[in-house]
Amino acid sequence: MATPETTILADYTAEIYASRNSGDITILHNKPFQKELQSLEYLEHEKELIFVFDQGLRIPYGEPLKETLWAFFSQAQKAVVILYDKQKKAAISGIAVPVIVKQPKVNLFN
Repeated sequence: MATPETTILADYTAEIYASRNSGDITILHNKPFQKELQSLEYLEHEKELIFVFDQGLRIPYGEPLKETLWAFFSQAQKAVVILYDKQKKAAISGIAVPVIVKQPKVNLFN
């Protein structure tokens, strides 16, 4: 079960890919999530990815996204997240989830 200090990378092996041709984002992970994944939040200013699960559980990816992925996540509307068996080189299951891009709030009065 996730604790506030937990990250995706601490509990799972996960790899993020983006297609230059289509802009599609795919995330592979090595074992089932304990709760149902609802969405991904991309914190644009921090270059951080948050996995959002049932009941509002939010778990950060665990490291800033690589610069090569920034533009893809800034434009993304969805990502495909696939449970993947690396030994068999086969997808076990997958789901498309919305990507919500969060930008810092600008206070025009300060």
